[in-house]
Amino acid sequence: MADEDLKLDLTGKKKKSKKPIVLDDETSKIDENVVPVVDSEELVLGPKKKKKAPKVPVVDEEHLSEETPEVVVGAGLSNLIDSKNAWPDYTYEELLELVFGIMRERNPELAAGEKKKFVMKPPQVARAGSKKTAFANFAEICRLLKRQPKHVLQFLLAELGTTGSIDGNSCLIVKGRFQQKHIESVLRKYIKEYVACHTCRSSETELTKDTRLFFLECKTCGSRCSVTAIKSGFTAMVGKRAALRRAAEATAGHDPYFQLLKYSWRCSWILSTNFLFQLPIDEMERLKISSVNSLEGLKKQVCSNCGRKRMYFCYSCKVYMPNVEKFVPRLELPIHIDIIKHPREKNSKSTALHCLLLAPSSTTLYESSSVPDYNSPNYEQENTVLVVYSKNASSVDDFVKKRGSIKRLVFLDSTWFQIGGLKLLPQLQHLPIVTLRSYKTKYWRPQRGLTDYHLATIEAIYYALREAFETSSTTKYNGCFDDLLFWFFIFRSKVDKGLLKRKG
Repeated sequence: MADEDLKLDLTGKKKKSKKPIVLDDETSKIDENVVPVVDSEELVLGPKKKKKAPKVPVVDEEHLSEETPEVVVGAGLSNLIDSKNAWPDYTYEELLELVFGIMRERNPELAAGEKKKFVMKPPQVARAGSKKTAFANFAEICRLLKRQPKHVLQFLLAELGTTGSIDGNSCLIVKGRFQQKHIESVLRKYIKEYVACHTCRSSETELTKDTRLFFLECKTCGSRCSVTAIKSGFTAMVGKRAALRRAAEATAGHDPYFQLLKYSWRCSWILSTNFLFQLPIDEMERLKISSVNSLEGLKKQVCSNCGRKRMYFCYSCKVYMPNVEKFVPRLELPIHIDIIKHPREKNSKSTALHCLLLAPSSTTLYESSSVPDYNSPNYEQENTVLVVYSKNASSVDDFVKKRGSIKRLVFLDSTWFQIGGLKLLPQLQHLPIVTLRSYKTKYWRPQRGLTDYHLATIEAIYYALREAFETSSTTKYNGCFDDLLFWFFIFRSKVDKGLLKRKG
């Protein structure tokens, strides 16, 4: 009926959705907070009204202060809160600084954004004698660095280019004159390479070894990186610069490179923790000497026979100290060695004892009062020869070619000024005499008026055995006698280099 009254034609047209119309008298009956649900087909008349936003419930400030938990703020940050005990609006930089401040207060070990300085006590350096330097607080600095003294010692000796050892009071004694600034600069370099973290520069690190590599592990940032190995073995010229300069001045106009090759030394270095042996070689080939690592850290002991304190062996009793013999080489020589000792020759400086200790089954030491009679036929059949310098003597090579291989070598142990008296002994008058080729000595006790070609006793024994071996054998020398110079070069390494310069 309604459509007929209004005379509306709705055929062919889409029917629009009708919006509900709320009458004024009905609005009072509807709750303001309830949204009415209206059928889509109901026709709503009247103006369109806006939707009302939901009202926020009003809360009393007194109840708010009781229910809201207090914000825990560290000391020094309370001034950032306004008078109403609420957080005001901050910029991003201010909030970031605030967060980092709270982190620093609650976790001081992190020290975010701050660099801690590593403080170390200065080294206490003093002179020890005329040519040595004492590093008194070496052990204390190693404890502060949290590193093994052996590793720090190896780095110090390699950087300073010297030798040294630790005494009973944990004091480091190094050869050479060094000041505090020299030791301090080396320690700074050690801290930079082996203590400070390469990422965050923190000193809370640990040095560990994995197979043959060392790794630096940081406890602060957790980084782990490898460190360079200590390069302690090297080749250098020592103590010959003055000779090179004089040679260059005397040979002006010649090739300087040729003169350098002519007067330079080839050095073979054997390294251990407490010893740095320099073996200058002229005619000698590179020696094959046993390792001395087992002898490190030994101290003087009381000899059970004479009661005197000795380090490695008792030269008065001619025996090793306890726990020393098992660490040194022991040789069996193809030729028997007889040594006749002068009564005024001191055992403390005699190198003949080295042969007796290293090859006891092949060596016999006689005092001048108990020399056997070498004129008997038994010694002639053994091809026994006396090794001493003489103008009329034949070489070892000529003697072997004429009379066969040598079975016994006789040596005279004395100074070069006393050797004439031993040569006059009646027991030696009929012995054939052989002489050695020219070799430069490495002995550290030069005698006035003698050249470098006057050998020590142990050097003469070594070269005589080599010449006899090379003459009678078809095989090449393989260093089987090199250990005869074991003690010789150990004691030579302890002598100051300035004393090794020859006086003409």
